[in-house]
Amino acid sequence: MLIGTLDKSGVSSHRIPNQVVPAGKDVYKVETEEIRQFHADSNSQVQLSYYSQVIAHAGLFAIPLLEAIIEKLESFESSNQDIKSLTVLRQTLAWQRTIGGMRL
Repeated sequence: MLIGTLDKSGVSSHRIPNQVVPAGKDVYKVETEEIRQFHADSNSQVQLSYYSQVIAHAGLFAIPLLEAIIEKLESFESSNQDIKSLTVLRQTLAWQRTIGGMRL
């Protein structure tokens, strides 16, 4: 799942890009600094603007994927505001996992 782009100048875009990645296309693992840069807004605060798109389109893969991303972001040296934001997102995922598991 492609969740956004990071251009050569370091500006990130959290949306599904217009291009389709062809099957068989080479991919590479981004470095820690690129992950941090991709998830920082213009004020250097953490952002996951793609969160709702992942929840809507990734099916059963959504919650584990977002939990892994949040865990990675929590491993960085973060501001108190970033820690609070990530904690709220983690709690929201726990709630969604609980509600998603209920059968009405």
